[in-house]
Amino acid sequence: MAERETRNVSILRRNIAANGRLGVVPALLGAMLFAEFFLPRFALHFGPRELSVATIVTLVCVAMLVLTGGVRPDPTRIGLYCIAMVAMLIAAMLVCGAAGYGLGLVVGLAVALGLAGLFVGLVVGFALVYARFRRL
Repeated sequence: MAERETRNVSILRRNIAANGRLGVVPALLGAMLFAEFFLPRFALHFGPRELSVATIVTLVCVAMLVLTGGVRPDPTRIGLYCIAMVAMLIAAMLVCGAAGYGLGLVVGLAVALGLAGLFVGLVVGFALVYARFRRL
């Protein structure tokens, strides 16, 4: 009888051979999951600012994914996020500047309080952008 040559295939993923060799992308994703789930339990910190080791591992893995092509950001989406952030920042600056100018008209320091309102609007705008886009 002729023997058939069988191919060992993993039951978990069809495109990975049973010899266990993985590509770079699954290994980096596994390292990120390990870093985010298990390393915070040990409370390991690095450097004078006490940056978490889990954060460092995650950032390095994301950088390597971008460099190896494992993450392909959509240019249209990135552009729309940037436009939305700039629009929120400008809107906050204009509203706070107008509020400062209006308050300045009452007090008699319209230009000074209007400029102060613009700078307050810049801080408020950054806070709004951070609050809206912090989960990205």
